[in-house]
Amino acid sequence: MIKVNYEQQTGNILGFYHEGISYPNGIPTPSIEISDEQHMSIMEKQDMWKIIDNELVDISATEEYFNMQSTLVFQEAKAKKIRENAEAYDLRLQGGILFNSNKFDCDDKSLLRLTAQLMDNQMKNLMEPIVWFNYNYNPQTLSVSDFAQLQEKVKTFITNLEAINCETNVAIQNAPSIEDLSAIEINYSSL
Repeated sequence: MIKVNYEQQTGNILGFYHEGISYPNGIPTPSIEISDEQHMSIMEKQDMWKIIDNELVDISATEEYFNMQSTLVFQEAKAKKIRENAEAYDLRLQGGILFNSNKFDCDDKSLLRLTAQLMDNQMKNLMEPIVWFNYNYNPQTLSVSDFAQLQEKVKTFITNLEAINCETNVAIQNAPSIEDLSAIEINYSSL
């Protein structure tokens, strides 16, 4: 026979002790006696066994374990959906925007550069055309008015992109079931 030492509060198995062997401090308590077959079963699936009410229990057959596993699967599905949303967000951001038949960058840095250039021109009261590089780094000559429209378009794009991103992430986090999570559509095509 083998004795199993366990943690009383959690039921977690702490160690095995063979009867007939002299241990300097004795067999720790609490402990229960198990058969060689039970010992082999525990060794095959160590994290599936607990001691509950002085009985060896295969927790993989309990409702508590099933609920815990379901929760873990659901949390992993949410994390995967959040990653999918981040990938779709990045992909849409990399796609740039069209303005006057030209594609332009539209990330936060682009907005900062556009805003700084616009403010500089306004402070200097400059009305001459502005040369700005498009998405492919080709110079484009834009009037001050067109430049201001480009800046506003990038600002609106980023605001809308962030709104969709936040709404999607909140919907994912608040999804009450795997079915509701699966029904969440990640879609940035409206931008």
